[in-house]
Amino acid sequence: MNIGIVSESYYPAVGGISEHIHNLAAALRLRGHSVKIITTSYGEYADAPYNSPDVLRIGKVFNFHKNGSQSHVATGKHLSRQLREIFAKEQFDVLHIHAPEQPMLSQLSLLNSTTVNVGTFHAQYDRSLPLGFLRPLVAPGMARLHARIVVSDAAQQSIAKYFPEGAYTTVPNGVDVAHFASGKPLAEYADRPNILFVGNFVIRKGFVHLLEAFLHLRKTLPKVRLLAVGDGNLRPTYERELGDLVGKDVIFTGRVPNEALPNYYASAQVYCSPATGRESFGIVLLEAMAAGRPVVASDIPGYRAVVGATQAARMVPVGDTLGFAAALAEVLTQPEKAQAMAVAGQRAAKQYAWEHIAAQVEQVYQQARAVYPATVPVVPGYRWLSALIRSRKWKVAREVAQ
Repeated sequence: MNIGIVSESYYPAVGGISEHIHNLAAALRLRGHSVKIITTSYGEYADAPYNSPDVLRIGKVFNFHKNGSQSHVATGKHLSRQLREIFAKEQFDVLHIHAPEQPMLSQLSLLNSTTVNVGTFHAQYDRSLPLGFLRPLVAPGMARLHARIVVSDAAQQSIAKYFPEGAYTTVPNGVDVAHFASGKPLAEYADRPNILFVGNFVIRKGFVHLLEAFLHLRKTLPKVRLLAVGDGNLRPTYERELGDLVGKDVIFTGRVPNEALPNYYASAQVYCSPATGRESFGIVLLEAMAAGRPVVASDIPGYRAVVGATQAARMVPVGDTLGFAAALAEVLTQPEKAQAMAVAGQRAAKQYAWEHIAAQVEQVYQQARAVYPATVPVVPGYRWLSALIRSRKWKVAREVAQ
């Protein structure tokens, strides 16, 4: 198949969606498909290391804060025309749109597509006021989907609140098992036990709870060290509050290239993710599991979907500082238990290998092609209108849509 993947989040943007798209495209190519990624530009200099004939960029990125994290949207003139030109030239058999409920490229691609459209929904949220208000504008694009994928039950519950029409197929995120299992411990961190954090320094990642747990943990394990991989707006605040500990007991590495990341996992005795919520799927947990690291993580739906039944992790209530400290101490002081968790994690991670995930996605493509051009009707705006008009007419419209 000739496949086009559309996403505004792609390299050089750091995050789970960028990793997902890059690895999915690579796995689909290994299965014999032609794949091109349609995204936006983050600046000529920033784009350069990630450009290739298979990456088509249009518009310029506009970054903004949404859902507790950094988001991206394409801006520029004639985006629709550029998309139509790409579609006419490439003649995709399937257009796979990530975050199809979001502007700009996702929605514009749906409205201008002339082929089979498959959407993947990544986000998890309790509610989305913008999506609720903008449903009438988003509905025409959503009505052009021939198949819908969600990465977890948490993601499905989120999007189905606003677009319950049609069936959703769960296909989880994947992990490059061999890559993350290949890490070598870094000599400069071999002198004492390390706790690892990987992620952006934004509120929803909960890094402040890990810092508080770390300070408490040092009272009984004074030699423990925290490796913090990543960057973000809150990093200067954390460094200022930690004072003399920075550079000695807490190491902020900045962003680490993907090819070097397994070495940081290999250098740690335990991986910790204290996210406060709005995580649809724990990609970083999968990375740690593939690397053979025991995991301590927040007990949130997106994380339970990955490690809930694996025995690979200790789950701690969100924001429970003392709970995190106790769980980390347990892993660090009980090597046999840590080893058992690591083995369980490696075993569980294998089912998320990209070759398996790509096969599941390919199956959805085939199902969508089989029903093309049939779509599921989407009634524009019935959710907010039905709150005002409780008539038989709108009840019937809702039943038809479902």
